[in-house]
Amino acid sequence: MRGQAIAAFFVLTTLNIQAEQPRYRFIGTVQSPQFDLGPQGGVRNGVGGYIGYPPGLRPGILASPTGWTNLDETYGVQSARVNGVGDRVIGVSWRSSDGTDGYLYDGKLTKFKRSPNYLGMSVELSGGGGDWVGGRIVFNEAGAGATDDPIGSIAIGYNPVTDQRVEFQEFYHNKFIASNPEGTMLFMSSQRWMSSPFDSGSHAMYTVRDGVTRYLGPGYAHDLNDNGDVLYSIGSGPMYVQDRFGNSRLAAPENDDDNLSVDGGQIDNLGRVLSWDAPSLTTFVSWGDRWYNLKDCIEGGWQGGIPPMLDPVTGYLYTGGGRIYAPVPEPGTMAALGLGVAAVLRRRRPRA
Repeated sequence: MRGQAIAAFFVLTTLNIQAEQPRYRFIGTVQSPQFDLGPQGGVRNGVGGYIGYPPGLRPGILASPTGWTNLDETYGVQSARVNGVGDRVIGVSWRSSDGTDGYLYDGKLTKFKRSPNYLGMSVELSGGGGDWVGGRIVFNEAGAGATDDPIGSIAIGYNPVTDQRVEFQEFYHNKFIASNPEGTMLFMSSQRWMSSPFDSGSHAMYTVRDGVTRYLGPGYAHDLNDNGDVLYSIGSGPMYVQDRFGNSRLAAPENDDDNLSVDGGQIDNLGRVLSWDAPSLTTFVSWGDRWYNLKDCIEGGWQGGIPPMLDPVTGYLYTGGGRIYAPVPEPGTMAALGLGVAAVLRRRRPRA
């Protein structure tokens, strides 16, 4: 009976926390050079991509609470930009005559291998997150009267750890969105050019894992977490989450009308979602079944602007200047409480 009471208390406490407005607390900054940082490219386990802002330069910076790397200086490139952070592989693009894109793996910055089917065409990097990084090869109009408008694209995924390559095409336009440590890749395909979530009625979402392609349904894909949950929107909103079994739910069903102008989003491994509206420079966070304006949830205030990067593993937020904000209570605290309750119930289980 006492064990049941403890379990009930834990459940009620969890529900009460979920019912309250979320809170994030400043806990420190990443290590960085002596200039400002702008979040760019994603973060995982505390390692994140940034744009540096020294006078006259815009180098790419990879930073964590324990150290930082100026990608431009270290690898002798210009305007390096992180795009997708995995535990072992990080997608990176940099400026050159051919618009080079590639990846950072095992301490080496490497260009994407040219596809034997599309020699001479570079990959336009668009995502990562696991060992897979990828993007798309874009085909433009050519010849007299050409408008330079894209007429099609092939999505490319590459795994430098296993040296595997995937070329994905369902409709005219195709794009690699993200990957996770399980080896799942998220793609999007459409009859129309995929420049924004708006007017996404013809967009379709797919996952590819171990050579198996699975159709998820219509929608504009934004992100993929470690559990296989896909964050997507229909048109410019609202936001939905589809789990690995194909079940979809609204990210925040109680007030989904409050967040209908979606320009992008991120999802962590606990299912919390960040969504932003570029015109109003507003970032929303889902907590329980509701959306909240992130500016109202950060202790001490937040100036807004560029949306933070959401660490899918820790749930921490990484903002401009390399500042780090932790959810209160932290996910580890709730996990520890859950393990404690389980231990109590095991100890009090009657012996046979």
